[in-house]
Amino acid sequence: MSCDFSFAHYEHILRKALRSKYAVFCLGDFVALKRRPKKVLLLRHDIDFVPERAVAMAAVEKKLGVKATYFVRVHADYNPFNFRVWSFLDRIRGLGHEIGLHHENLDFAVVSGRSAASVIASEKKVLEAVTGFEVRGCAAHNDFTPSNNLGFWKKHSPKEFGFKYEAYGPQFKDFTYVSDSLGKWRGGKCPCNLMGTEDAVYLSTHPNYWYLENYHTF
Repeated sequence: MSCDFSFAHYEHILRKALRSKYAVFCLGDFVALKRRPKKVLLLRHDIDFVPERAVAMAAVEKKLGVKATYFVRVHADYNPFNFRVWSFLDRIRGLGHEIGLHHENLDFAVVSGRSAASVIASEKKVLEAVTGFEVRGCAAHNDFTPSNNLGFWKKHSPKEFGFKYEAYGPQFKDFTYVSDSLGKWRGGKCPCNLMGTEDAVYLSTHPNYWYLENYHTF
């Protein structure tokens, strides 16, 4: 099978992980573990755009009995309060997955004139209010701006804002991190080639790059 961004190939990656005896977790469930399995695969998805594609990924995972974390923006072109978008998020949560915050507090602080601390507190509160779900974790969204929102954590702790974890936190430091950022696998290696060769793999995707048969089908 070719290493493309089709949902069929995503299913192939997950099936290979399961055959290789990986324990598969969303981030929130992993950080709550008292004892870590020998072989672990973490699943994370950043919903930058096109939340309906995220629903398709969530369905693949449900089919295989695994859970993932879906990080949601509250400043995106899509609106979590929109009826249609809310239904997508509700379906993802209904399939058993975790909803987290894809925060943009440094960027929005510049736009709004508010402190970055007050912005991230509001982002969390807004996402919990619209979804009705507890937001356990957060991950920084990074656009082509001078401010990398991840930098906020140099002077703050996620626990200050009621988070159980931050997606780049120390709980994940010994994982092999692989991401499809900008539509290319970081390091040039598809995660299907890592299954069975690395004991701890952290797979981070952006559903807007994934498709059914081609980019116009999902």
